[in-house]
Amino acid sequence: MPDLSGLNLIHLFQAIGAISLLIVIRLLITDSSKENKILHANVENQRLQIAELLNAVQYLSQTTEDLKQEKKQLRKEIDIRGLYDGATDAHLQAINSARAGASAKDIAENYNLIAAEAELIVSMHGKQNQQRKH
Repeated sequence: MPDLSGLNLIHLFQAIGAISLLIVIRLLITDSSKENKILHANVENQRLQIAELLNAVQYLSQTTEDLKQEKKQLRKEIDIRGLYDGATDAHLQAINSARAGASAKDIAENYNLIAAEAELIVSMHGKQNQQRKH
């Protein structure tokens, strides 16, 4: 056992208290370091999840925009089909002829249509109009 005669009992308790305090601080720092590592890992996981969610939102946004455009196009097609509800077989055949490249004059003669009807059909369904759509 060391010679403690020269040490005051108060100094001894102060030394023990200081050592105990250093041990407690070291334990707190160690625990805090472990907690910080855990917190950093949690933050990184949340960043990854946020990035995935952002990608999903961007994908859904683009998909929504694509669907809006498709809906708009389908609405146009429905409206155009509505125009042909009262069409006769002669009109439908004239449309097919226009798509095949027939002239308005030929269509008017072959399907007994007035010139204005035949010209309208060619302007809407003729080969030149089909090429512009693609």
